[in-house]
Amino acid sequence: MTDKATPENSAVEHVYLKDRMRGYRGWLKIVVYTLSGIVMLSMFASNMLQSF
Repeated sequence: MTDKATPENSAVEHVYLKDRMRGYRGWLKIVVYTLSGIVMLSMFASNMLQSF
């Protein structure tokens, strides 16, 4: 019984870890996009201030 249960548990754990990794990748993408957007906005603002 335990021999049957362990491969299933490891497979479930593997899928769970893959989902966690996908979630982290999504968060990383959001963070990178947010940071690049902030950098773009700050550069744009500094250019606008310099032109005045």
